[in-house]
Amino acid sequence: MSKRNFGPLVVAVAAVLVLAMPSVAAAGTVNFSSPPEGQVLAAAPTVAFDFVGGMSAGPNCMLTEVSLGTLYSGYCTSEPGYSQDATDTNHILSSWNLSTLTGGAEGAYTVSVTGHFTVGGDSSNSRTFKIDTTAPVASVVSPASGTQTTVKRPTFSFSATDANPLTYTCWIDSTSYACASPFTAPADLPDGTHSFQVSASDGANTGMSTAVFVTVDTAAPTVNVTFPTPNAIVDSSVPEINMAVDGATAGSFCRYDANEYQSCGASWLGGSLADGAHTLSVRALDIAGNVTEVVVPFFVDDALASGPLPQSVSMTNSKGTKAGRGKFKVKVGLSVLPSDLNFLDQACKGSVTFAIKPKGGKNVSKRITLKRVGDRCTASGSITLPAKYKGKRATLTARYHGSMLISSFKRTSSIKKL
Repeated sequence: MSKRNFGPLVVAVAAVLVLAMPSVAAAGTVNFSSPPEGQVLAAAPTVAFDFVGGMSAGPNCMLTEVSLGTLYSGYCTSEPGYSQDATDTNHILSSWNLSTLTGGAEGAYTVSVTGHFTVGGDSSNSRTFKIDTTAPVASVVSPASGTQTTVKRPTFSFSATDANPLTYTCWIDSTSYACASPFTAPADLPDGTHSFQVSASDGANTGMSTAVFVTVDTAAPTVNVTFPTPNAIVDSSVPEINMAVDGATAGSFCRYDANEYQSCGASWLGGSLADGAHTLSVRALDIAGNVTEVVVPFFVDDALASGPLPQSVSMTNSKGTKAGRGKFKVKVGLSVLPSDLNFLDQACKGSVTFAIKPKGGKNVSKRITLKRVGDRCTASGSITLPAKYKGKRATLTARYHGSMLISSFKRTSSIKKL
Protein backbone atom coordinates (compact mmCIF):
# COMPACT_ATOMS: atom_id res chain seq x y z
CA MET A 1 0.00 0.00 0.00
CA SER A 2 1.37 3.39 -0.97
CA LYS A 3 1.79 6.13 1.65
CA ARG A 4 -0.20 9.35 1.15
CA ASN A 5 0.50 12.83 2.61
CA PHE A 6 -2.63 14.17 4.43
CA GLY A 7 -0.86 17.21 6.03
CA PRO A 8 -2.18 19.92 3.65
CA LEU A 9 -5.69 18.58 4.00
CA VAL A 10 -5.62 18.79 7.82
CA VAL A 11 -4.41 22.39 7.74
CA ALA A 12 -7.15 23.39 5.27
CA VAL A 13 -9.89 21.79 7.37
CA ALA A 14 -8.63 23.54 10.55
CA ALA A 15 -8.66 26.90 8.79
CA VAL A 16 -12.24 26.38 7.67
CA LEU A 17 -13.31 25.49 11.21
CA VAL A 18 -11.71 28.63 12.67
CA LEU A 19 -13.43 30.86 10.14
CA ALA A 20 -16.73 29.22 10.88
CA MET A 21 -16.53 29.87 14.67
CA PRO A 22 -18.48 32.95 15.89
CA SER A 23 -16.35 35.85 17.31
CA VAL A 24 -16.53 36.62 21.08
CA ALA A 25 -16.78 40.34 21.91
CA ALA A 26 -14.45 41.65 24.61
CA ALA A 27 -15.95 42.54 27.99
CA GLY A 28 -16.33 46.23 28.82
CA THR A 29 -13.83 48.02 31.09
CA VAL A 30 -13.70 51.15 33.22
CA ASN A 31 -10.45 53.17 32.91
CA PHE A 32 -9.25 56.15 35.02
CA SER A 33 -7.09 58.93 33.59
CA SER A 34 -6.90 61.14 36.71
CA PRO A 35 -5.95 61.63 39.43
CA PRO A 36 -2.89 59.34 39.61
CA GLU A 37 -3.30 56.46 42.04
CA GLY A 38 -2.35 57.46 45.60
CA GLN A 39 -1.86 61.13 44.73
CA VAL A 40 -1.75 63.69 47.55
CA LEU A 41 -3.77 66.74 46.51
CA ALA A 42 -4.29 70.18 48.00
CA ALA A 43 -7.99 70.24 46.96
CA ALA A 44 -10.73 67.88 45.85
CA PRO A 45 -10.05 66.74 42.27
CA THR A 46 -12.15 66.22 39.20
CA VAL A 47 -11.99 62.49 38.57
CA ALA A 48 -11.77 61.56 34.89
CA PHE A 49 -12.66 58.11 33.59
CA ASP A 50 -14.01 56.42 30.47
CA PHE A 51 -15.71 53.22 29.42
CA VAL A 52 -14.68 50.82 26.70
CA GLY A 53 -17.60 48.73 25.48
CA GLY A 54 -21.30 49.13 24.83
CA MET A 55 -23.36 50.18 27.85
CA SER A 56 -26.66 48.64 28.84
CA ALA A 57 -27.37 51.21 31.52
CA GLY A 58 -25.87 54.33 33.07
CA PRO A 59 -22.84 53.78 35.31
CA ASN A 60 -22.83 53.84 39.10
CA CYS A 61 -20.43 56.03 41.10
CA MET A 62 -19.37 55.77 44.75
CA LEU A 63 -17.20 58.00 46.94
CA THR A 64 -15.94 56.84 50.34
CA GLU A 65 -13.63 58.32 52.98
CA VAL A 66 -11.70 56.14 55.41
CA SER A 67 -13.00 57.66 58.64
CA LEU A 68 -16.43 58.83 57.38
CA GLY A 69 -17.50 55.86 55.25
CA THR A 70 -19.65 56.30 52.13
CA LEU A 71 -20.26 59.91 51.10
CA TYR A 72 -22.18 59.11 47.93
CA SER A 73 -23.52 56.08 46.10
CA GLY A 74 -25.75 56.28 43.03
CA TYR A 75 -25.94 56.84 39.30
CA CYS A 76 -23.03 58.90 37.99
CA THR A 77 -25.46 60.71 35.67
CA SER A 78 -27.23 62.34 38.63
CA GLU A 79 -24.06 63.97 39.92
CA PRO A 80 -23.10 67.54 38.94
CA GLY A 81 -20.03 67.58 36.82
CA TYR A 82 -20.65 64.21 35.20
CA SER A 83 -20.74 64.25 31.39
CA GLN A 84 -20.82 61.65 28.66
CA ASP A 85 -20.44 61.43 24.94
CA ALA A 86 -23.86 60.12 23.90
CA THR A 87 -22.86 59.83 20.25
CA ASP A 88 -20.38 57.05 20.92
CA THR A 89 -22.02 54.14 22.77
CA ASN A 90 -18.80 52.16 22.79
CA HIS A 91 -16.68 54.89 24.38
CA ILE A 92 -18.29 57.17 26.94
CA LEU A 93 -16.08 59.97 28.34
CA SER A 94 -16.89 61.09 31.89
CA SER A 95 -15.68 63.41 34.62
CA TRP A 96 -16.96 63.80 38.14
CA ASN A 97 -16.12 66.90 40.22
CA LEU A 98 -15.82 65.95 43.90
CA SER A 99 -15.53 69.43 45.40
CA THR A 100 -19.12 69.52 46.71
CA LEU A 101 -19.09 66.01 48.13
CA THR A 102 -15.79 66.31 50.01
CA GLY A 103 -16.12 69.94 50.99
CA GLY A 104 -12.34 70.08 50.61
CA ALA A 105 -11.91 68.22 53.91
CA GLU A 106 -8.61 66.49 54.50
CA GLY A 107 -8.70 62.70 54.39
CA ALA A 108 -8.07 59.55 52.39
CA TYR A 109 -10.69 58.95 49.68
CA THR A 110 -11.65 56.18 47.25
CA VAL A 111 -13.79 56.74 44.16
CA SER A 112 -15.33 53.64 42.53
CA VAL A 113 -17.11 53.45 39.18
CA THR A 114 -19.17 50.49 37.94
CA GLY A 115 -20.13 50.18 34.28
CA HIS A 116 -23.07 48.06 33.11
CA PHE A 117 -21.99 46.60 29.78
CA THR A 118 -24.03 44.79 27.15
CA VAL A 119 -21.21 42.28 26.84
CA GLY A 120 -19.62 40.75 29.92
CA GLY A 121 -21.99 42.34 32.43
CA ASP A 122 -20.81 44.72 35.12
CA SER A 123 -17.19 45.85 35.47
CA SER A 124 -15.75 48.11 38.18
CA ASN A 125 -12.60 50.08 38.82
CA SER A 126 -11.45 52.40 41.64
CA ARG A 127 -8.91 55.10 42.36
CA THR A 128 -7.59 56.30 45.74
CA PHE A 129 -6.26 59.79 46.58
CA LYS A 130 -5.67 61.98 49.60
CA ILE A 131 -6.64 65.57 50.29
CA ASP A 132 -4.06 67.41 52.39
CA THR A 133 -4.26 71.18 52.79
CA THR A 134 -1.61 71.45 55.54
CA ALA A 135 1.95 72.29 54.49
CA PRO A 136 4.82 70.43 56.18
CA VAL A 137 6.70 72.31 58.90
CA ALA A 138 10.42 72.10 58.11
CA SER A 139 13.20 73.14 60.49
CA VAL A 140 16.99 73.00 60.60
CA VAL A 141 18.15 70.99 63.63
CA SER A 142 21.87 71.78 63.44
CA PRO A 143 24.06 73.72 63.29
CA ALA A 144 22.58 76.69 65.11
CA SER A 145 22.43 79.96 63.23
CA GLY A 146 25.57 82.01 63.88
CA THR A 147 27.83 78.96 64.13
CA GLN A 148 31.44 79.42 63.04
CA THR A 149 33.37 76.44 61.73
CA THR A 150 36.71 75.54 60.19
CA VAL A 151 35.03 72.85 58.03
CA LYS A 152 34.76 73.88 54.37
CA ARG A 153 31.97 71.33 53.74
CA PRO A 154 29.69 71.63 56.78
CA THR A 155 26.94 69.09 57.49
CA PHE A 156 23.34 70.15 58.15
CA SER A 157 20.63 68.14 59.93
CA PHE A 158 16.94 68.92 59.51
CA SER A 159 13.47 67.50 60.02
CA ALA A 160 9.83 68.11 59.06
CA THR A 161 6.41 67.21 60.48
CA ASP A 162 3.80 65.76 58.13
CA ALA A 163 1.64 62.65 57.83
CA ASN A 164 2.75 61.97 54.25
CA PRO A 165 6.07 60.84 52.77
CA LEU A 166 8.22 63.88 52.09
CA THR A 167 10.83 64.96 49.60
CA TYR A 168 13.40 67.61 50.52
CA THR A 169 15.25 70.39 48.72
CA CYS A 170 18.23 72.10 50.35
CA TRP A 171 19.54 75.58 49.55
CA ILE A 172 23.07 76.75 50.28
CA ASP A 173 23.03 80.44 49.46
CA SER A 174 21.16 80.47 46.12
CA THR A 175 22.01 76.94 44.92
CA SER A 176 19.49 74.12 45.44
CA TYR A 177 20.06 70.37 45.85
CA ALA A 178 17.83 67.33 46.26
CA CYS A 179 18.76 66.12 49.72
CA ALA A 180 18.11 64.02 52.81
CA SER A 181 19.14 64.61 56.40
CA PRO A 182 22.00 64.81 57.25
CA PHE A 183 23.18 66.78 54.23
CA THR A 184 26.84 67.70 53.63
CA ALA A 185 27.73 70.56 51.32
CA PRO A 186 28.83 68.91 48.05
CA ALA A 187 31.64 71.42 47.42
CA ASP A 188 34.04 73.54 49.50
CA LEU A 189 32.52 76.77 50.72
CA PRO A 190 34.76 79.85 50.66
CA ASP A 191 35.53 81.61 53.91
CA GLY A 192 32.64 83.86 54.87
CA THR A 193 29.00 83.64 55.98
CA HIS A 194 26.61 81.31 54.13
CA SER A 195 22.86 80.70 54.43
CA PHE A 196 21.14 77.30 54.57
CA GLN A 197 17.44 76.48 54.14
CA VAL A 198 15.45 73.31 53.54
CA SER A 199 11.98 72.81 52.05
CA ALA A 200 9.77 69.75 52.54
CA SER A 201 7.07 68.72 50.04
CA ASP A 202 4.30 66.16 50.56
CA GLY A 203 3.29 66.29 46.89
CA ALA A 204 0.55 68.85 47.43
CA ASN A 205 2.10 71.44 49.73
CA THR A 206 5.58 72.73 50.45
CA GLY A 207 6.96 74.09 53.73
CA MET A 208 10.17 76.13 53.92
CA SER A 209 12.37 76.37 57.00
CA THR A 210 13.80 79.61 58.30
CA ALA A 211 17.37 80.29 57.19
CA VAL A 212 20.37 79.57 59.38
CA PHE A 213 23.68 81.33 58.83
CA VAL A 214 27.03 79.56 59.15
CA THR A 215 30.42 81.22 58.90
CA VAL A 216 33.30 79.24 57.42
CA ASP A 217 36.59 80.47 58.89
CA THR A 218 39.81 78.64 58.07
CA ALA A 219 42.18 81.56 58.76
CA ALA A 220 44.03 81.22 62.06
CA PRO A 221 44.70 84.28 64.27
CA THR A 222 48.06 86.02 63.94
CA VAL A 223 50.42 86.58 66.88
CA ASN A 224 53.46 88.87 66.87
CA VAL A 225 55.43 88.99 70.12
CA THR A 226 57.47 92.20 70.12
CA PHE A 227 59.02 91.67 73.58
CA PRO A 228 60.85 89.55 74.36
CA THR A 229 62.35 88.58 71.03
CA PRO A 230 63.57 84.98 70.63
CA ASN A 231 66.61 84.21 72.82
CA ALA A 232 66.68 87.75 74.21
CA ILE A 233 68.16 88.39 77.66
CA VAL A 234 65.69 90.21 79.90
CA ASP A 235 67.12 92.12 82.85
CA SER A 236 63.93 92.04 84.90
CA SER A 237 62.47 89.21 86.95
CA VAL A 238 58.98 90.59 86.16
CA PRO A 239 59.16 91.35 82.44
CA GLU A 240 56.31 93.12 80.68
CA ILE A 241 55.33 91.08 77.64
CA ASN A 242 54.29 93.06 74.56
CA MET A 243 52.48 91.57 71.59
CA ALA A 244 50.03 92.20 68.77
CA VAL A 245 47.25 89.65 68.24
CA ASP A 246 44.74 89.77 65.41
CA GLY A 247 41.69 87.58 64.81
CA ALA A 248 41.57 85.95 68.27
CA THR A 249 37.80 86.24 68.63
CA ALA A 250 37.78 83.62 71.40
CA GLY A 251 40.67 85.25 73.29
CA SER A 252 44.43 85.11 73.73
CA PHE A 253 46.25 83.33 76.57
CA CYS A 254 49.82 83.43 77.86
CA ARG A 255 52.01 81.37 80.16
CA TYR A 256 55.60 80.99 81.25
CA ASP A 257 57.22 77.57 80.94
CA ALA A 258 54.69 74.83 81.93
CA ASN A 259 52.49 77.03 84.12
CA GLU A 260 48.74 77.46 83.61
CA TYR A 261 47.58 79.73 80.80
CA GLN A 262 46.28 83.16 81.77
CA SER A 263 44.18 85.55 79.72
CA CYS A 264 46.42 88.23 78.21
CA GLY A 265 46.20 91.22 75.90
CA ALA A 266 48.59 93.58 74.17
CA SER A 267 50.73 93.65 77.32
CA TRP A 268 51.00 91.08 80.12
CA LEU A 269 52.74 90.79 83.46
CA GLY A 270 52.86 87.11 84.16
CA GLY A 271 54.63 87.11 87.52
CA SER A 272 58.16 86.78 88.86
CA LEU A 273 60.77 84.62 87.14
CA ALA A 274 64.05 83.26 88.42
CA ASP A 275 67.27 83.96 86.57
CA GLY A 276 67.85 81.50 83.76
CA ALA A 277 66.17 80.14 80.63
CA HIS A 278 62.39 80.43 80.20
CA THR A 279 59.78 80.10 77.48
CA LEU A 280 56.83 82.35 76.77
CA SER A 281 53.86 80.64 75.11
CA VAL A 282 51.10 82.71 73.55
CA ARG A 283 47.97 80.93 72.33
CA ALA A 284 45.32 82.75 70.26
CA LEU A 285 41.94 81.19 69.44
CA ASP A 286 38.99 82.21 67.30
CA ILE A 287 35.37 81.15 67.64
CA ALA A 288 35.59 78.80 64.64
CA GLY A 289 38.26 76.72 66.40
CA ASN A 290 41.44 77.90 64.70
CA VAL A 291 44.40 78.06 67.07
CA THR A 292 47.77 79.80 66.72
CA GLU A 293 50.49 79.17 69.27
CA VAL A 294 53.80 81.03 69.41
CA VAL A 295 56.64 79.95 71.71
CA VAL A 296 59.45 82.43 72.47
CA PRO A 297 62.53 81.25 74.39
CA PHE A 298 64.33 83.94 76.41
CA PHE A 299 66.63 84.41 79.39
CA VAL A 300 66.25 86.34 82.63
CA ASP A 301 69.32 87.99 84.21
CA ASP A 302 68.03 90.26 86.92
CA ALA A 303 70.81 92.56 88.19
CA LEU A 304 70.60 93.70 91.82
CA ALA A 305 69.43 97.28 92.05
CA SER A 306 71.91 98.02 94.88
CA GLY A 307 74.85 98.08 92.49
CA PRO A 308 76.10 101.55 91.36
CA LEU A 309 76.30 102.67 87.78
CA PRO A 310 79.71 102.41 86.12
CA GLN A 311 82.05 105.42 86.02
CA SER A 312 82.19 105.34 82.21
CA VAL A 313 80.89 103.29 79.27
CA SER A 314 82.11 103.31 75.68
CA MET A 315 80.60 101.40 72.77
CA THR A 316 82.27 100.69 69.44
CA ASN A 317 81.23 99.27 66.10
CA SER A 318 82.79 98.86 62.67
CA LYS A 319 81.54 98.52 59.12
CA GLY A 320 80.62 95.08 57.97
CA THR A 321 83.08 92.70 56.43
CA LYS A 322 82.30 89.97 53.92
CA ALA A 323 81.34 86.63 55.46
CA GLY A 324 80.28 84.68 52.36
CA ARG A 325 77.05 82.96 51.26
CA GLY A 326 75.13 86.23 51.05
CA LYS A 327 75.95 87.42 54.56
CA PHE A 328 78.38 89.81 56.25
CA LYS A 329 79.63 90.53 59.78
CA VAL A 330 79.56 93.68 61.89
CA LYS A 331 82.06 94.01 64.75
CA VAL A 332 80.69 95.36 68.06
CA GLY A 333 82.26 96.16 71.43
CA LEU A 334 81.57 97.62 74.87
CA SER A 335 83.95 98.86 77.55
CA VAL A 336 82.86 99.42 81.17
CA LEU A 337 84.86 101.12 83.94
CA PRO A 338 83.51 100.05 87.36
CA SER A 339 83.03 102.58 90.12
CA ASP A 340 85.23 100.60 92.53
CA LEU A 341 88.37 99.13 90.98
CA ASN A 342 88.97 97.04 94.11
CA PHE A 343 86.19 94.76 92.94
CA LEU A 344 87.05 94.77 89.23
CA ASP A 345 87.10 90.98 88.89
CA GLN A 346 83.62 90.64 90.36
CA ALA A 347 82.31 93.48 88.20
CA CYS A 348 83.45 91.74 85.03
CA LYS A 349 81.29 88.69 85.70
CA GLY A 350 78.31 90.22 83.88
CA SER A 351 77.37 89.92 80.18
CA VAL A 352 76.22 92.13 77.33
CA THR A 353 73.51 91.57 74.71
CA PHE A 354 74.20 93.42 71.48
CA ALA A 355 71.30 94.00 69.07
CA ILE A 356 71.52 95.51 65.58
CA LYS A 357 68.37 96.70 63.83
CA PRO A 358 69.04 97.61 60.18
CA LYS A 359 66.73 100.14 58.58
CA GLY A 360 63.76 98.19 57.21
CA GLY A 361 64.82 95.02 59.04
CA LYS A 362 64.41 93.19 62.34
CA ASN A 363 66.63 93.00 65.40
CA VAL A 364 69.54 90.54 65.24
CA SER A 365 71.05 89.96 68.68
CA LYS A 366 73.96 88.16 70.31
CA ARG A 367 74.98 87.73 73.94
CA ILE A 368 78.69 88.13 74.83
CA THR A 369 80.36 87.50 78.19
CA LEU A 370 82.48 90.28 79.72
CA LYS A 371 86.16 89.83 80.43
CA ARG A 372 88.76 91.92 82.24
CA VAL A 373 91.19 93.90 80.11
CA GLY A 374 93.42 96.16 82.25
CA ASP A 375 91.24 98.26 84.49
CA ARG A 376 88.09 97.71 82.46
CA CYS A 377 85.43 95.10 81.70
CA THR A 378 85.07 94.59 77.96
CA ALA A 379 82.91 92.59 75.58
CA SER A 380 83.61 92.32 71.85
CA GLY A 381 82.51 90.13 68.99
CA SER A 382 80.63 90.21 65.70
CA ILE A 383 77.03 89.85 64.52
CA THR A 384 76.16 88.24 61.17
CA LEU A 385 73.54 89.95 59.01
CA PRO A 386 71.99 89.19 55.60
CA ALA A 387 73.87 90.83 52.71
CA LYS A 388 70.77 92.83 51.70
CA TYR A 389 71.35 95.14 54.69
CA LYS A 390 74.98 95.96 53.86
CA GLY A 391 75.43 99.70 53.31
CA LYS A 392 72.24 100.62 55.19
CA ARG A 393 71.84 102.66 58.35
CA ALA A 394 71.26 100.76 61.58
CA THR A 395 70.72 101.13 65.33
CA LEU A 396 73.08 99.34 67.70
CA THR A 397 71.89 98.63 71.24
CA ALA A 398 74.03 97.18 74.02
CA ARG A 399 72.18 95.93 77.09
CA TYR A 400 74.49 95.25 80.06
CA HIS A 401 73.36 92.60 82.54
CA GLY A 402 75.09 93.68 85.73
CA SER A 403 76.70 92.01 88.66
CA MET A 404 76.40 92.97 92.32
CA LEU A 405 78.84 95.84 91.67
CA ILE A 406 77.30 97.40 88.54
CA SER A 407 73.61 97.94 87.86
CA SER A 408 72.11 96.99 84.50
CA PHE A 409 71.99 99.64 81.82
CA LYS A 410 71.33 100.08 78.11
CA ARG A 411 73.24 102.13 75.54
CA THR A 412 72.12 102.90 71.98
CA SER A 413 74.04 104.38 69.08
CA SER A 414 73.44 104.97 65.40
CA ILE A 415 75.50 103.25 62.71
CA LYS A 416 75.54 105.52 59.68
CA LYS A 417 76.52 102.76 57.30
CA LEU A 418 76.86 99.02 57.86
